[in-house]
Amino acid sequence: MSAATSGGGARRGPRAGWARVIGLSVAAAIFYGSWAYFANHEVSRAAGARAAVVQGAYSALSTFALSLLMERLFRAGRSPGSGFAIAGGGGIAVMVTTLLIAHTLAGTPRVGLTILPSLVVGGSFCLAYAGGLRALARRQGP
Repeated sequence: MSAATSGGGARRGPRAGWARVIGLSVAAAIFYGSWAYFANHEVSRAAGARAAVVQGAYSALSTFALSLLMERLFRAGRSPGSGFAIAGGGGIAVMVTTLLIAHTLAGTPRVGLTILPSLVVGGSFCLAYAGGLRALARRQGP
């Protein structure tokens, strides 16, 4: 996630950036969708499939959307430190809220277990991404 969404790594033009983002989005959908199925399939195959679709779709979309959101939130801070807090905290809050709403609407039976990997990895990503923005802002100065 971080290399594609933060602009890291070698670039070969705009298509290479989009290819990385799309590739990571597909990988996130497969990984987290599979986890959601595993976490819910014992209830029923339909419940597992429904959870997999919701979690997979959310994971694919959030890979790109969350980094854009944190870029904007970081700029709302008055300093690199406040930008970090706003971007990291805001990214996590949006992620948790959207996951809870999506799975509640879908009727996922084990919401907490289903979203646990996303909360751990996604929360870590939000803090790392916001930390990277803070470090970049400090290097660039006022």
